Amino acid sequence: LLPSCDILKEEPTTRLLDGDAFDTPYALEAQMTGIYSTLNSTFFGTNWVYYFNCASQLVHWKGTRQGLLFEQGLRGTLYADQSTGRGLLTSMYATVHKANSLIDGLDESCPVDDGYKAWIEGEAKMIRGMSYFYLVRLFGDLPLHIEPVRTDKEAYIKRDSYLAVYKQIVEDLTDAFE
Repeated sequence: LLPSCDILKEEPTTRLLDGDAFDTPYALEAQMTGIYSTLNSTFFGTNWVYYFNCASQLVHWKGTRQGLLFEQGLRGTLYADQSTGRGLLTSMYATVHKANSLIDGLDESCPVDDGYKAWIEGEAKMIRGMSYFYLVRLFGDLPLHIEPVRTDKEAYIKRDSYLAVYKQIVEDLTDAFE
């Protein structure tokens, strides 16, 4: 009965309107922090460290040095249909998506100083380039997203050549350096 009552209508005071996520330096910094937060599950998380330890002769391997995960570690590749590969692929693309959304949203941040926007754009492109660097090294040819994905059709695109991915990496890192 309570949800149907008119006296419980809520007027949210903390919601983002179009462009609010990019209209102050603090909002841009919060967006950047969101991108960095995905690195915990990607580059600095346990799966990442565990995967590269598999092929190391310096790390104690429980049981025998056999199996698909060990084989992938020795080859320096991952299979996207295996849990470790799927987890890394998913979290790396989450990082890429957040970086793309921030880069795209910078056009809406008119009140923010151009120098600060350039700094934020450089950081986002550096992380996107770093993500694609590891993605292409682990998986080879893969879909290259440099715009935010807004529909299912945009999400499921054909793989690009590893050469096209490396070209984008160089472009992103060059832009980030500048």
